[in-house]
Amino acid sequence: MSETQESFLKPSVNQIRKSIRDIDDSYNHDWDVLAELCQNSVDAIREADNEKGKIILEIDSIEKEIKIEDNGIGIDPDRLPDLLKPFATDKDSSSLTVGEKGVGLTFVMFSGNYFEIKSGTEKGASKGIVKDAAIWKNRTDELPLPLDYKKIDDDFKGTEVVIREIEDEKFPLFNLNFKQLKHVLRTKTALGSTKSLFDIEDQAIDIKVIFKDKDNQTHEEEIPFKYWMPNEGLKDDTISIEEFHRWRDTEDRTDSEKRQKISQKIIEHSGEFEKSDNRKIRYKAVFVPERKTWNKLNINYGLATEKKLDNEDWRNQFNYVLFNNGIFSSVRGMPTGIRTNQPDTGWAGYWSNVFMIFEDSNLSFDIGRKSLFGGQVHMIKKHAKDVFNEFIDFVPKYSSGPIPTGPDFIREDIFSEIESKVDIEFKNVSWKKSPRNQEASVAGIFFEIIGNGTIEGIEPLSAGYNSTYDLYAKWKGRPIVIEFKSNLRNIVDDFASKKKLFNHIDCLVCWEITEKDESKIEGEGLSLNKINESVLGNEMEQMPGTTHLMTLSGMVDPIYVIDLKTLLIENQ
Repeated sequence: MSETQESFLKPSVNQIRKSIRDIDDSYNHDWDVLAELCQNSVDAIREADNEKGKIILEIDSIEKEIKIEDNGIGIDPDRLPDLLKPFATDKDSSSLTVGEKGVGLTFVMFSGNYFEIKSGTEKGASKGIVKDAAIWKNRTDELPLPLDYKKIDDDFKGTEVVIREIEDEKFPLFNLNFKQLKHVLRTKTALGSTKSLFDIEDQAIDIKVIFKDKDNQTHEEEIPFKYWMPNEGLKDDTISIEEFHRWRDTEDRTDSEKRQKISQKIIEHSGEFEKSDNRKIRYKAVFVPERKTWNKLNINYGLATEKKLDNEDWRNQFNYVLFNNGIFSSVRGMPTGIRTNQPDTGWAGYWSNVFMIFEDSNLSFDIGRKSLFGGQVHMIKKHAKDVFNEFIDFVPKYSSGPIPTGPDFIREDIFSEIESKVDIEFKNVSWKKSPRNQEASVAGIFFEIIGNGTIEGIEPLSAGYNSTYDLYAKWKGRPIVIEFKSNLRNIVDDFASKKKLFNHIDCLVCWEITEKDESKIEGEGLSLNKINESVLGNEMEQMPGTTHLMTLSGMVDPIYVIDLKTLLIENQ
């Protein structure tokens, strides 16, 4: 006799855990928890269509706590328990809201060990508390995770979320200063609305941020509901292409006058592209006068000091709190934080001076906002090329000014500093100074020992093609990708940010593998082993010059590693 099993489609506790861990693994940005909370609040306010939205965000770096409150649409009391389930959402696809996948609140909830939500509508209010979620997701028993839920007698409209005991790796933003935090909020989360950049009608929202930093200092400030452009507040130092053209066309201007007009100015440009479905892709871009302008801006805005900007490890970890060149995007006013690689163009060196952001209401991205989908990337790169060429039409001619002959380049001081570096002496190379922390020098030594036959069998083809990886070459007729690193451990940050992918790289070249390198690499679940018979055995052929092997898992081919110092010592 057969019987009906109504629960056969219900997942087990461990299946739910796996789904949650999969969601967790989809996020890899330091600001992800904050981005999801802010997006939910902005979406809720836009849906409520209040005359004036209100968000209060409190972050306590001492207690490791985040609290956000909004006067948005709220959640009916009977719906709250269901909406806390993984993949649950009450958001319909809308031209006003961004979130609809139902994973953001789940990710937030399981990033800490205390989660509390209070929400209310005209139908009443309710509260839910979940404890030890971060611990529970990594257990293996079949015990469910309890939700402490109750309806409350409170005339509360909107939503308030509190998360405490946050896992350290989920929120490094506790280590930021207030200015850096504001930069993240206005360039990486929905609190930095790009709609105001393009005069698109948007909901008015008052935002208050209260931040207790790691030094126990409390900061409180109203911040604008607006994306933070690199030239914000620098009106006297900025000129738009349109303004320049109007000025140029009023009378016959000499090249000297044109050059003087834009000398040391940030050049701004904005516009739109109309697509076949009548939607508009809007953009705003700036061209800074020189690459070091980015550092000047970051110091001016209090985002970094000169000392920190000179610290490679700090920049690798906190580069996202700085203004930099790049191509970025937003959807329905929300910055995605996703950086698109630059297209192939002439004058490619000028890309280091350019920042662009594109707003497209139809953009879509994967969970965790790591990347846009392929066709959209192609479209943005095409439009970015068009915008770049508009700058190039006149910037190289007029922005360079007279050839500098001033004291900025002090030859004696520079060579004195170089002379103080550690000497190296190997019979295989003519290089005289240690290339430590100098990626270009690592590459230079590598090319020299290929040329003199210390490494045989690798045929370089192209360096920096598409600006993704450093060297494209061939070995035994097979195409290979080679990446140079001043410190081998820096590749870990590239993997974490998805700038580089493990399975794309065949060989990593560095000067010397240190204990710091080994510690960071192994701390991220990678294996780094010196090559010998026990590692390679007889089953795997060895790329010339290889000293180590970096392994992710048995399912992915390992990466060959060349420690140049070790190789040169062995060949003395």
